[in-house]
Amino acid sequence: MNVPPPLSRFLLLLNALSLDAPLAAIAWQDLAARHFGVHVLWTERLLLLLGTWLVYCGDRLLDTVFTDQNHALIGRHLFVRQKRGPLLVVWLILALVAGVLIEETVNGNDLRAGIALVFTLAAYFLICLRWPQFRFYLPRELVVSVYFLAAIVFFPAIHATGDWFGIIATPFCGVCLVLAFLNCLGISCWEAIEDGQAGEWTMATRNPWIVEKYRYLALFAAGVLGGMLLGGPLPAEFEAGAMLAALLLAALDVVPVSRELKPVLADLILIVPWLIVSAVSAAGLA
Repeated sequence: MNVPPPLSRFLLLLNALSLDAPLAAIAWQDLAARHFGVHVLWTERLLLLLGTWLVYCGDRLLDTVFTDQNHALIGRHLFVRQKRGPLLVVWLILALVAGVLIEETVNGNDLRAGIALVFTLAAYFLICLRWPQFRFYLPRELVVSVYFLAAIVFFPAIHATGDWFGIIATPFCGVCLVLAFLNCLGISCWEAIEDGQAGEWTMATRNPWIVEKYRYLALFAAGVLGGMLLGGPLPAEFEAGAMLAALLLAALDVVPVSRELKPVLADLILIVPWLIVSAVSAAGLA
């Protein structure tokens, strides 16, 4: 499967600038808002976009600081290392913008919950930088998946019931968590060589069999989602999109595409359920 060079360069730049995950996040936030029947303000969408970017870009900035320059780096990490100064300035400016938006948009218990989420995630990353083996006990793939889910349902949950933990426990969030975890696990598998050379503790570097079996895990997840579709606890178009996304993640493991392109393609695959739900809604079939 040949990806045209212009498209390949665009996708790699999207990933290097840490923009692919934020795009997936706002698509999922819209899915959550539709599912729970609420309206999300544009400021709340912007906050999620900024917050996701700040987390992903910040993690990469930290990696370039604490990773030995002699270790092999993934392309996006090389990009961040080369552009570290300008990226740090942009990061600080956008962090201030996000802070102002948070003060204007979130208050009370919701603000305290959001601050707790940010600080616990930051603490996890800092602990892992000091003691990489901590990821053996609490895998990065699982932590990132849970926090990604928490971020996308944060505002929809506030508008729906205010019961943030109750929303997290719904079947909708269960499906989203499975897809987010498959995405993170796949990226770990495709970057296992570079992560291993850099001394990273990931599920793929510590369990090499996962690299070989990832496609089967994704197919199994697609089968589970298909079974849920037959059971009908969620809208058919959403579960069809989720099942298709899982199948595409499994297929991405075997298609002859460069390993550097697979992570950004995996993030874009997460948008598939939103595309299908939107298409069905636009066609008036929902």
